[in-house]
Amino acid sequence: MEKNRKNKGIIVALSDFYMALSYLVGIVIFLVVLKYPEITSDLDKIRLLYEYKHIFYYTNILMYILFGPVLIMFILSLKGRFKENSSLLLSFSAIIGYIWAGSLIACGMVSNYAIEPVLAIYNNDAERASWLWKIFDTVSIGIGNGSGEILGGIFTFSLSIFALKSKHLNKFINVIGIIAGIAGIISIIPILNALVGVFAITQIIWFIAIGIFFLKRSIENI
Repeated sequence: MEKNRKNKGIIVALSDFYMALSYLVGIVIFLVVLKYPEITSDLDKIRLLYEYKHIFYYTNILMYILFGPVLIMFILSLKGRFKENSSLLLSFSAIIGYIWAGSLIACGMVSNYAIEPVLAIYNNDAERASWLWKIFDTVSIGIGNGSGEILGGIFTFSLSIFALKSKHLNKFINVIGIIAGIAGIISIIPILNALVGVFAITQIIWFIAIGIFFLKRSIENI
């Protein structure tokens, strides 16, 4: 029984580190390497996609398609470490987390599926390709909570409130999680959409902190 709890703690830690790393790599690629937010022209976006299609493809796998299953594994392993599996708040948080994971997988799959058919049109009709990519991109971003991190926000907030009340995690982790959750939830308000960035940064810290917490616990119990 104790060995099983240790294994779940290690899985929680590894899942956390992967999710934090995928956030960081994605931020570096899209903001620093590709400078995607700075590109406003649809034609420039399709040119960038044509030039860096493999980067787009594998970044989507890292940040969305694999992130989803890892998030599910994180939730299941974390629940296995908590005694109050029957807690309504914990169950609610887990269900929201599963929905969030599904939306992220769908986001990445739609985006990656669109790359080849769009680029097949690009050489003959760049404007039509850019218009088609805009449609796919809009659908993908919408599925992936691009207009506000409502699912990620509710998941992080409710899980942090549960952990704060049950005292399973330390106060620093829970406070960071609550801040991340609030930022994600209110980022659905159009004028506050920029808080998505605050959500991402604080959730990276939250993931790393939880990972270190459970890794230390697992090592200490070896």
